Amino acid sequence: MGKYLPLRDIITDGASFYPEIIVDLGAMHQICSFHKVQNLMILQYKITNRNKLKIKKREEKKEKLKIKINNLKIKQGSVPIIKCLKMIMKEVK
Repeated sequence: MGKYLPLRDIITDGASFYPEIIVDLGAMHQICSFHKVQNLMILQYKITNRNKLKIKKREEKKEKLKIKINNLKIKQGSVPIIKCLKMIMKEVK
């Protein structure tokens, strides 16, 4: 009992609270490559999901505008598309 190897390196998942502790211990800090990749992928998933949500909202807005255009065409008796768009843009503002 009692013989230990000296502390030289500490491998972590890259959490922000480790560096100060590791400096206090006098060790070298290395971030686990698996966790590096995992953290990057999590960030990428968040960005991708955010963009998918934006696209979905734009598609929904586009569909609503198509319905408004069709309704205006019916009300106005086949109004030219430019006139319909101008009317809708006034409503959107």
